[in-house]
Amino acid sequence: MYKLLSVVTAVAVFGSTVSAVNAQSADAPAHNAAFELWTTSGASPQTLSEMLTCSAVWERWNSSLLERSDRKFTDALRKELSSGNAKKRKIYWERVARREMDEDDDSAYFDEQRSTAEEYANKLTTAYRDQTDKGMQNLMEWLAICK
Repeated sequence: MYKLLSVVTAVAVFGSTVSAVNAQSADAPAHNAAFELWTTSGASPQTLSEMLTCSAVWERWNSSLLERSDRKFTDALRKELSSGNAKKRKIYWERVARREMDEDDDSAYFDEQRSTAEEYANKLTTAYRDQTDKGMQNLMEWLAICK
């Protein structure tokens, strides 16, 4: 997760586009734009922790979508941000993380990494739901990197 965070930080060169996306908004175009912005970063999960974070973030995003009563919002999202895709991506990253583990790796290590990833995903989701500064941008950033 930490390697990815440094790459993500380095990507913050997008200037005014990021500023426009920063506004916390419930509208789908803002979410789509933020997601699109980060799909061009070239970053991708490299470590077990990052892969487990991807799985956890997609799971939280799906839960967030299912809690919404605004059908217009969910219908206007990019296909990549749909509930159906979120379920697939969560499973995909969980499987990739499991394959990353070697036979001689300690399962306690995997569980520890998963716990850390879940904690981080919870923080991202809380910031998104509370509409904190950059909450939506940070969540869309992770979803785009974990596409």
